[in-house]
Amino acid sequence: MCISLIAAFLIGRVDHSSEINPHAFKSDGCSGFPNGNWVECCVRHDLVYWVGGTREERAAADSALQKCVADKGHPVIAKLMYSGVRVGGAWWLSTPFNL
Repeated sequence: MCISLIAAFLIGRVDHSSEINPHAFKSDGCSGFPNGNWVECCVRHDLVYWVGGTREERAAADSALQKCVADKGHPVIAKLMYSGVRVGGAWWLSTPFNL
């Protein structure tokens, strides 16, 4: 499935009753990983990061990514992705996918 179609589907499921992020949503799929059958998990994770939230909500999103990828049959990749987003997903890092 095309990443933009997944993103459009997921954006439709977000509660926009609160303040909306001033930046347009974009996703590159699974940053640094191939877009396997788990790409929907990555786009959903990107969407949660785009919406923003607390440190605890970020941790919950990272755990949800790990569970989603593991549920797709890839527990080792799930652990690697989890480690990657915990380290590389910090807002203060100037990574290409944080800009």
